[in-house]
Amino acid sequence: MSHVIVVYGPIGSGKTTTCLELAERARSEVTVAGIITKRVFVGEDVVGYDCIDVSSCEAFPLVRLAGEMDDPDWLPLYLEKFVFSTSGFQRANEVLTTSVSSFGQPNLIFVDEFGRLEERGEGLLRGVEGVMEGLRESDVAVVTCRTNLLSHVEGMVIRAGHEVHACQPGDSDELWSHIGEALGVDEELK
Repeated sequence: MSHVIVVYGPIGSGKTTTCLELAERARSEVTVAGIITKRVFVGEDVVGYDCIDVSSCEAFPLVRLAGEMDDPDWLPLYLEKFVFSTSGFQRANEVLTTSVSSFGQPNLIFVDEFGRLEERGEGLLRGVEGVMEGLRESDVAVVTCRTNLLSHVEGMVIRAGHEVHACQPGDSDELWSHIGEALGVDEELK
């Protein structure tokens, strides 16, 4: 059975940092894929989010403060504070949907993060569903979400027929042991 590890917590709790650490640690042993979103700062102020394609390490813009982008590609979606790149979300969804089909085994696939847009059926939902549908027995997905969306994500994972393990960010060694065990390479990865 394929495994999904859900890393949950509030904004700023270390979900993305945990994913970055795990991806770097796994890179030499297994195929890593998916997306990780990083906050973009100007000084100490968050001005948006960039998406990192985990397999290529390429970053591209995803979200910016409203008023910062004057381009038809950038649209407001429910949140007046931010605008969203339609081409950025399209690319992120493509990265996710191809993550489960085009790589060797075992795979470690990151989905950072399932948020309010996805709960509403938008944003990265198409890519998340593609990952859930395409996970093979030898794959592990790491999905991040805020605490208030944990039950929603767990339900989606269970409905897709995958084993789910939920944990908070910060203890990458504990997460690493779950990933290694699920991939069947725990001794090699330690």
